[in-house]
Amino acid sequence: MCGYIVKKKNLYHCKCSTKACNNNKSARPLNDLFAQILQTFKVDEAKDMVKAINKQAAAKFNQMTAGDRDDYHNLQGQHTEIQKKINRLEKRYIEKEIGGELYHKYHAKYKEEKREIEKNLTKLSRQVSNLDEGVGTAVKFTLELPLKWVSADYNTRKRIQYLLFPEGIRYSKKTDEC
Repeated sequence: MCGYIVKKKNLYHCKCSTKACNNNKSARPLNDLFAQILQTFKVDEAKDMVKAINKQAAAKFNQMTAGDRDDYHNLQGQHTEIQKKINRLEKRYIEKEIGGELYHKYHAKYKEEKREIEKNLTKLSRQVSNLDEGVGTAVKFTLELPLKWVSADYNTRKRIQYLLFPEGIRYSKKTDEC
């Protein structure tokens, strides 16, 4: 559904763009329906429950990124090794053990390998400096989700809706339900 404003009444409405649907409804009741749906996502504020959710979310994050950490450490080792090769190559060139042609050939090769390793390290560096704080922020957000929806502007509402329903949400005109 697309949103628009009725200028005479200064009210927002939503209209379905599908020809067969032809649904046109005030945005206020639709927003109220969505706020009711958000109540199902709300987490109880019981301190024990919040602590358990924080602990479980942090554990799940660590579990999901465990393989990435191993890969990251392997790449760090490769980065150290390639840097040693570059240093050794430069030393051999300075001490005239190898010529300029050989030096430039291998220097370019090692530099490219180093760039590739650094690119992969950047991809895998999703390390969270304070995981507990990040999880706490997310849980706090869920505690306040319905309130956030009611007080949010249009763009924030779109982001909340997409966060919870990335493939969209439907409204039934017949049953007046989302």
